[in-house]
Amino acid sequence: MRKQDWFKSLFAPSLLSLTLTLSACGPQAFVPSGMTSKQSAAGTMDMPPKVDIVLGISMNGTMQNIYPGIQTEVPAFLQGLQNSGWDYRFIAIPLSEYQPTDASHFSIQNKVSVSSYDNNTAPGNWLAPFPGANYADPTLGIASSLIAPLFTVPALDNSHNDGHESGIANQVNFLTRSDIQPVVGSNSNENFLRKDALLAVITLSNGDDRSGGSWVWDPVYQRTVWRAGAAAVDAGYENALRALKPTPELLKYYSLVAHLTNSCRGYGTWSGIRYEKISNDLGGKNIDICTTPLSGALSSVAQDLTVARINFKKSYLVMGTQPNVGTIKVIKHLGGNSGATVDIPQDPQNGWTYIGYQSNFNTVLQPIPMEPATGYMIQLHGTAILMGNDTAEISYQNDGTVASH
Repeated sequence: MRKQDWFKSLFAPSLLSLTLTLSACGPQAFVPSGMTSKQSAAGTMDMPPKVDIVLGISMNGTMQNIYPGIQTEVPAFLQGLQNSGWDYRFIAIPLSEYQPTDASHFSIQNKVSVSSYDNNTAPGNWLAPFPGANYADPTLGIASSLIAPLFTVPALDNSHNDGHESGIANQVNFLTRSDIQPVVGSNSNENFLRKDALLAVITLSNGDDRSGGSWVWDPVYQRTVWRAGAAAVDAGYENALRALKPTPELLKYYSLVAHLTNSCRGYGTWSGIRYEKISNDLGGKNIDICTTPLSGALSSVAQDLTVARINFKKSYLVMGTQPNVGTIKVIKHLGGNSGATVDIPQDPQNGWTYIGYQSNFNTVLQPIPMEPATGYMIQLHGTAILMGNDTAEISYQNDGTVASH
């Protein structure tokens, strides 16, 4: 199997600026530190939206005209998420029943890629998810045993071109494993799935799902092949996926499959009817992988994820140090546009109020409470609440002064 280093291209960290202003000459008091921190509403850098991505890949021999692009286009897709400020986790799993995804047959060790917001990345590449975040905080990263800089794409299997692709069943089996699910009763994010993250399931295949099927004799091919009993997907699989998230807004299913054709890039194929059906039922998106380059298909997924985060509302901003409340100033950038700014007043109706130090406090309340952070908090009210890609900039001086010298 070919291996690709997916971490060489990760961006170097951007740092918050901290300015200490000193008066010149003679015995003077230190002026309290001035601090400016940019906050985002499920958009840019400092409070990134979370997404856990599971890419199911077909290993059928007919995929050989699509496979080469995986080595370059998937890393480019992840870099695009990184550039847009997503806190992502990504893993690829096989769709073939010959490579099952239960715990006894499939290990995710050395197969998880993460963004620079995960503290298992090198310290020099780590990006603090909010001002004052502690690199040693165990809730800021996946278990170290599950991440490695090398990623393995599942190998093509030319020995089994018999339609035995129980893809949706494999995806459900993987996502419902106890070692994949969020840690119950804990703020820990050491398992793959995070309870406050958007879940995106992506299928890349020029075959069709055969979950719940059986072996039958095919008179055309003169051999036994695996067939599903009906075009409809077993509702049990869909319900199992829905049960993973408390709201439909946090679940997306994308089908990058052959659309109503038996020929795909020069090879025979099955139309991905069942994959497309589950995408329609779960509010996802269908993209014809036979007529759309992989780069374009993944770009379409990234755009749809961006639309999904527009519905997020952020009601709290975080500061890493205790402020002098009288010096706090908050500016809102509409849609993240630095040229479209609004001064936010200190006001309990349509402005901000200071609520002090909070621990593991959810800063995003819609679509569900999410993005927990620890620090000194400002609460936004009414029209001041950040929507989608809105950002806010806080400037303040630290509380108290230092004795003169």
